Amino acid sequence: MNLFFDLTWTLFPFILAAAAVLGLTALFSLFIKSQYLLATIVGLIVLSGIIFVIQAPYTSFTSEFSNHMNQNSTIEKIELAAYGTAGDNHDKEVSLTVLEKDVIEKILSDLNQMTLKEARHNEHPLKYSITFVITNEIGDRQYQTKTTTYYMNDSHFDQYEITSDGSHLQTIQHLIDKNR
Repeated sequence: MNLFFDLTWTLFPFILAAAAVLGLTALFSLFIKSQYLLATIVGLIVLSGIIFVIQAPYTSFTSEFSNHMNQNSTIEKIELAAYGTAGDNHDKEVSLTVLEKDVIEKILSDLNQMTLKEARHNEHPLKYSITFVITNEIGDRQYQTKTTTYYMNDSHFDQYEITSDGSHLQTIQHLIDKNR
């Protein structure tokens, strides 16, 4: 019985998409009498939908990180940590705080090169954590300081798979190696 529900849940988006295409075809057939024109229009809509679905799970570090900032935000510091991956025990090997604005900008520049894709299962070992301490201006002389932490390794950034080739860990690895 569980197999039936699992299979139905897995196939549900495809069944829903097929029903939508049939519904659109029936609706458009009321107004468009030429079968070639109808097939072309429905085909273009289906192709557009496929392209949209394929591109939907992609994002970037910039769009992910912008959720935590506004126009008057300031990154006060970045806290970095490197973890050992001995079994399930993730002990910190190195921990450091970055206060220099030019180093913060370099880390952000490295991370902004990443293109991310949602990963359904992230079972890759944790290697680094990066915590941003951000001060947001929320009103007239009112500020709110909050922290945002991301966990990453060479191929994953939190719940995302890194799809771009780049040196997103270059500055972070240099700082961690320098403090070992």
